Amino acid sequence: MLLAACGSSETKIPEGVIEKDRLVKVLKEIHIEEARLNSAMLQGENVSTDTISFTEVFKANNITKLQFDCSMSFYTSHPEMLDLIYDEVISELNKMKGLEEVKK
Repeated sequence: MLLAACGSSETKIPEGVIEKDRLVKVLKEIHIEEARLNSAMLQGENVSTDTISFTEVFKANNITKLQFDCSMSFYTSHPEMLDLIYDEVISELNKMKGLEEVKK
């Protein structure tokens, strides 16, 4: 009985933590927004730190900053799960980049 319990490698996601697929979408949107803001700053536009709150990303995904922060805290304490999430985020961003290059 003890052996079976020790063999379980699945980590239970606590209530209130954003599930993996949804977090992938949110993180992708956050990184796109960060890139847009960085580009604006490089072009000399005035971008304040207030602009970098990602409020619109959270609102569009029906989550709060607190939910996001708690979720990131959970996944940061489970790096193997966070690695899988970021693998998907990077894959999605690379797909978008590939589509942009095809348009050029």
